[in-house]
Amino acid sequence: MQTDMTIKEKATRLCAMIGVCSLGIYLAACDNGELPAGGEGAAKVELRFSASISDNPSTKAGQPPQPTITSGQAFSEGKQHLFGMFVTREDGTALADGSSDNMKSTLTVSGNKQTWTHTDNTGMTSISLAANNGENIIIKGYYPWTADATATAVPFDLSSTDPKDWTDLLYLSSPTDLQNITDGMGSIPLKFSHTFCWVTINLLQLSSNNTVKVKAVNIGNAYAGQGTIVNKGNLNLKTGKIVNSVSGPLKIDLGSQPIALDTEGAPGASAAVFNFLVPPVMSPDIKNSDIVIEVTTLESAGADTPEEEKVLTFPLSQTHLNQDNSGSTTLYGFRKGMHNTYHIVYNNSAMNLSLSGWQTATIKETMLGEGTANVTPKALSFVDLWTQEAEVTPKKLAPNDYRYHTYLGEVAENNNGEYRNITTQSGMLGNRYRGAVNEEPFQAVLEAANSLAAGGAQISWKDEETGTLLAKQACAELREGGYTDWRLPRISECYMLNYPTNLMNGKEYWSATEASATECYAIVKVKEGGADYWPKKFSKQESFYVRCVRDKNKPKPQK
Repeated sequence: MQTDMTIKEKATRLCAMIGVCSLGIYLAACDNGELPAGGEGAAKVELRFSASISDNPSTKAGQPPQPTITSGQAFSEGKQHLFGMFVTREDGTALADGSSDNMKSTLTVSGNKQTWTHTDNTGMTSISLAANNGENIIIKGYYPWTADATATAVPFDLSSTDPKDWTDLLYLSSPTDLQNITDGMGSIPLKFSHTFCWVTINLLQLSSNNTVKVKAVNIGNAYAGQGTIVNKGNLNLKTGKIVNSVSGPLKIDLGSQPIALDTEGAPGASAAVFNFLVPPVMSPDIKNSDIVIEVTTLESAGADTPEEEKVLTFPLSQTHLNQDNSGSTTLYGFRKGMHNTYHIVYNNSAMNLSLSGWQTATIKETMLGEGTANVTPKALSFVDLWTQEAEVTPKKLAPNDYRYHTYLGEVAENNNGEYRNITTQSGMLGNRYRGAVNEEPFQAVLEAANSLAAGGAQISWKDEETGTLLAKQACAELREGGYTDWRLPRISECYMLNYPTNLMNGKEYWSATEASATECYAIVKVKEGGADYWPKKFSKQESFYVRCVRDKNKPKPQK
């Protein structure tokens, strides 16, 4: 009996020991995350996020009212940021009740600390986000939260003519793949990117002869039925692309409060700044003049004269749009995450719009269009060789007359002055340029670029097939010295490239001066191999080098 009792006791103890050991092994397995994810009793890992912005936009205060553009690379302190989030398991089911249905996620920033809270889309029920150790989840998100968003489409509407109704739209661009959740992991970094292209239009008037007020500005399509510029649509959260868009202009209408334009170059002059949020579009089908900037003005010759409404259109060429050469075909348009700035001067004498400069950069860049910022342009000054010739009166412009910075078109478009018939004579320098300085006005103090435009290549003045003004656009694209307002010199100004500072370097250059609809002046060698140059007209399809200049007294375009 004793023996039996001893055997039973040992057996009981052995079973107990095996049970305890088994429990210990089970607990250890749970602690080390070795059980299958999602198993009953698996440890939960609370999700933590840290949010940042991949772009770095900044806005300048000004008139008129501006849209809401999210600034900086970090979400700012002092306010709560409300995101729309969709957090699911790998199979698409909600990680928690309400987490897959446009959840409201609120970020509060204090110093370097980010605090997140989550509720369902009504804002009434709190949500705790936790996943099983080793589990894969999917995260989609956008900013700011809107009621009608789904996991595949976030609607936007920019059809209002009041920019205060426009709001920047960001989407979660990283991570885009499955996130594996493990115990002890840090915050999941959420990187948000801008959906739209940010376009700034700065407006000034050319002269102070009359009062010009801007009533409305819009960016639109050149013709009906064109779908390039849209003002409504949906953002696909998975791809970051615009879908189901509606063609229509983007318009800022000032209504009964038009803005009077300052005169370019006047002391204290400040441009009227119009900021647009443009849904991105990049296509090989976008041609010159497909996209237009339209300005509605009210003009009056004096206090006692009625105001007259005028509508002026500035067509954008491919050169003044974003380009994508990564594929076999070049794409043109407005690219998301870019900031395009157009400095436009309204010629209130000729009643047209001209581009005095433009620049483009990724939104994250703080210095736009700097180019070779440390390069100092060459200073050019007019030296009068004709003081003893009564019949010669060089037509020097006033130092603050920047008219040539507004001439980016052709005479036929009323956007390049007048056709000129420049007389030339052989012989000394004064003979060769007498007609040019006597017949065409010029700016007497200039700056010339050290480097040649168009990459140092010889190009035609005008492309025969597309009509693009290649020589002028080569200067518009030049960024030497941090300037964005280089232009092609007039034939009278080419004299200063030759004397007293000689920048010819054995090359021949285009001028901006037209002789006719098909011919333009260039400064060329008198004879092959010679060192003397003179003005001569050529077909616009001839090829010469491009040396750009700018008016030295002209203020540097604002960033």
